[in-house]
Amino acid sequence: VVNQEYRLDGKIDNNPIGAPTMTIEGNYLNIIMKEQYLKQLNDSFAQAKIEIADSFNAARMDADIMLSKDARRNGCALVNIGAETTTIAIYNNDILRMQTVLPLGSRNITLDLCSEHISYDEAEEIKITRGYKPQGNENGPIDTELTNSIINARMSEILQNARYQIEESGEFVSHIVFTGGGSKLKNLDMLLQEFMPNFKTEIISEPNFNLISS
Repeated sequence: VVNQEYRLDGKIDNNPIGAPTMTIEGNYLNIIMKEQYLKQLNDSFAQAKIEIADSFNAARMDADIMLSKDARRNGCALVNIGAETTTIAIYNNDILRMQTVLPLGSRNITLDLCSEHISYDEAEEIKITRGYKPQGNENGPIDTELTNSIINARMSEILQNARYQIEESGEFVSHIVFTGGGSKLKNLDMLLQEFMPNFKTEIISEPNFNLISS
C-alpha cells in the first residue's frame, strides 16, 4: 500500500499526523500480486531453511537507484523491459502514482528469431549485439532486413503499450527511463525516437549502486 495524499477539510496535507480536522480523506495505491506466487516463494525459502527478513517492491527499489529525487518529483516513468514482462512505474511529486505489468518482454524477439531456424543462443546474441539497423559487417545467419522487421514488430508492441499506459495514467510525465535486459538491445534509441517522440528518454541498462552492509 503506497500513500498518495490526504485531504484535511478538503485541503491536501501529505503529513496529517496530529493535525486537527473535521474530515479526512486518504488516497492510496494498492499493488497486488497473486497469493499463489507469494506462497510458492515462501515455501521455497522455507524448504531451503532460509528465513525471509523482508520483501520489497522491485519497481520502487529500481526507482530509488536509477531515478533522482528531482525526476521523481517532476514526473518520470521507469520502464523495465524484462524477458517476459515489462513493468511501468510512474512517479510524480516523489510519490509512486501508478504501477502496472505488461505480459510482454524481449524474449519474444529471441523466439521469433529462433523461428528462422537458428539456435536460441545465436538468437540472443543477434538481438543484443546486432540489434536494430546494425552497422558495419552485416553478414550473419539472418539478413538485416528480416532482423529489423522482427525487432521492430516486437519492440513496437512493447513501446506502444508502454506509451499507452503512460498517456492514459493522467499523470504528467516528461522523462522516461528504460532499463532491464530488453534495454540492452543495440540501437534501441532509434526505436525510442520513433515510438516515443514526445518524451525525453534515457536508457540505463546496467545501473550502478553502492551496497553498505554490516
